[in-house]
This record gives sequence, C-alpha cells and structure tokens, in this order.
Amino acid sequence: MGAGHRPADVLFGASDGKTLNGKSYPHPPLVFVVDGEHGLSVRALLEDRRPGPRSAIAIAPYWNVNQAGEVCLGSMVTPRSAGLASLAEWVEAFFQSEFTHAGAVKITSHHEGHLGLWRDLAGRQALPPEWLIPAGTLEEWSCRRS
Repeated sequence: MGAGHRPADVLFGASDGKTLNGKSYPHPPLVFVVDGEHGLSVRALLEDRRPGPRSAIAIAPYWNVNQAGEVCLGSMVTPRSAGLASLAEWVEAFFQSEFTHAGAVKITSHHEGHLGLWRDLAGRQALPPEWLIPAGTLEEWSCRRS
C-alpha cells in the first residue's frame, strides 16, 4: 500500500524529537505487512507506483522500526484483526502512534542522521529518495520474512 508523498504530522515522543512535533512532513510511498495478530512491518518504496516483486525498497525512515522493517508497537492501539480488511486500520494506527526511539538502527542516509532527516523534511512536499537506505527488492524482503 503506497502512502504517497502527502505531507502529514508525525508525533515524536523522545526528548530529542520533541522539537520536531507540530510540523508537517512528507512520507515516502510505503508497503505494510501485517503478520499475525500483533505484528506490523514496513518498507519504503523508491518509486510512487503499485509495487511488484522486483520493486526496489528502502528502510522506512521511521523511529520504532528496526533494520528488518518490524515496527515496535509500544503503546500503539492495534486493530483486533490481521486480515486484509483491517490493513487501513493498521496503517492509521502506525501514523497515529508516538514515535519514541530510533534505536541503534541507521534509518536514513541523511548526513545528520535521523534527527537531521526529520528536521530537514519539515515543510517539504516530498522526501528526497537519496535520503533513503536501499534494502533490496520487495521479493527479497518477502522471502526473508517467511
């Protein structure tokens, strides 16, 4: 599911991210996977079009997401179902959650890291693709997840 490049607010819960709150940020197109009742994973697409198996993907540049794309759910209010019909609810829950930590994971190639990325994205209409870290193809990611 592509999120497009629509600017939207992001809520940062970490003390070093509090200065980023209240601003609008562009998002890359995204692919989400719901795994079981309580698992969510995400990757960024390098092109804003419906993905196929060979579509190039990147690490989704969000706090609370590890190198494998798995989302730390923290206090996220998760939908009761993991079925296809609830995917939009999972995506909404992801964006309405509080992004609290980037951990030791490198989530961007921005020269100033994750804080610099989000600071420099404020007010932009699109996320520069060169700030994303390539992560292979959708097929490769999918195969590693199985």
